[in-house]
Formats: sequence, structure tokens, C-alpha cells
Amino acid sequence: MSRKQRVEPSGDLLEVSGLEVEAGGRTILHPTDLNLGAGEWKAIVGPNGAGKSTLLKALATLVPYRGSIRYRGRPISEAPLAYRSELGVVLHEPLLYRELSAWENLLFYARLYGVAEPHAAAQQALAEVGLSVYAQEPVGRFSRGMIQRLALARAMLHQPRLLLLDEPLSGIDARGEEEILKLFRRAKEAQVAALWVTHRWRVAWEIVDEIVELERGAVRRITRTAGVDRESWEPSYLEEGAR
Repeated sequence: MSRKQRVEPSGDLLEVSGLEVEAGGRTILHPTDLNLGAGEWKAIVGPNGAGKSTLLKALATLVPYRGSIRYRGRPISEAPLAYRSELGVVLHEPLLYRELSAWENLLFYARLYGVAEPHAAAQQALAEVGLSVYAQEPVGRFSRGMIQRLALARAMLHQPRLLLLDEPLSGIDARGEEEILKLFRRAKEAQVAALWVTHRWRVAWEIVDEIVELERGAVRRITRTAGVDRESWEPSYLEEGAR
């Protein structure tokens, strides 16, 4: 696909209304409403089984759902390929080829997305996640943290306008984490929007605009981070490892 001129929307980039997911006769995600503007980042937090990953999978059109998803003011069903071309997705499965090198993986995805100058894009993406020195190493030899960094590079190399991130810092050491957080800040400044599923809301706090709490498949509370003291805020659910 060829790269196209992007025009930023005048209103919300993403509008979700009544999004619901069922599996095995059980409701995994109750009807959920959510809006996201260009450059807006929201952290999705909650206990295990709250429906956080299911929400991202529905927005990535990877699971059946009911309800409405509108992107740039249009239902995504009217232009599904255009919608997916502007998504950058990191889920638990890294979507990388273990027998290929880091460089070969990114070059493959750059060409798949029709990125202009794919070699340069792959090189830049590796540098941004601190993996340039490992460019020719097979992914099968990578640690969990290195695989996670490469998955982020894959998700962002085509310059998506909307990121769906499921625990993107999982397994990454402190040095790599700081590189990724710098990458996230640059993306936000470039008006890239994101939904970031994380258990580490304290780390996300300085970047995101809202904390959205999910519990038992439903939104329980939304907190705007601006003007709120992170140290005095607590989630409404009992965190793992707490008491």
C-alpha cells in the first residue's frame, strides 16, 4: 500500500460506543464507551481478567464484537484496511519471525506496509529501541525484553496514528525502559494517540492524560492525571502484591 497524506481530524480520532465482547456464552467486555483525540494517551488498568486485553483486541478487529468503532469520524467497517494501516499494535504475541534477524523482520514489515525507503525505516526503528547492535542476530536468540523492544519497533516503523499497547514494558530492563518511554513521549508530541494497557500505572502516569480502570469487563472509574498528585492516587481495585 502506498503512503498517503494524513489529515488530522477536527474532533476525536477514535470514538467507541457500546463496545461489547462475548466468548463461550460469557460477557468478557460489557458495553464500553471511549473517545481518544489525536495525541491523547490513556492507560487502561485493572486486575487480571478485567477485560483490558480483550478491549485492545476488539479495537484491533482481532475478535468479534458488538457496538460501534468510528475512526476519523467514519465507521471502521467502511474502510477497514485504511483503519488497520494506521494502527500500531503490540499484544502478548510479538508477531516476529524467530528464524529471521531483527533487521530482516523489520524490513519485511516495512515492505508489507509500503513504507517509503524501507531500509532506512528499519535502521531507524532499531536505533530508536536500542537494538542496532543486534540487527543481524536471529530473533530466536533474543531475551524476552529484546523481543518486546523489537515488537515495539515493528508496531511503530510505519508511523501509525493510533497505538494499541498491551504491557509494552514487560521484560524490559531499566535502561531499555527509559529508551521506550522517550520514544512514547516523542510519539505523543507527534500527535500519535495511544491506549496503553499496563499494571505499572505509576510509570505511565507522567505520559498519559487519563487512567481508565476496568474491572470485571466494565469501566469503573476514569481519572484525568493533570492536576492530580500521583502519590496520593490509588486504583479502586486491590493491586497484585498489595497487602
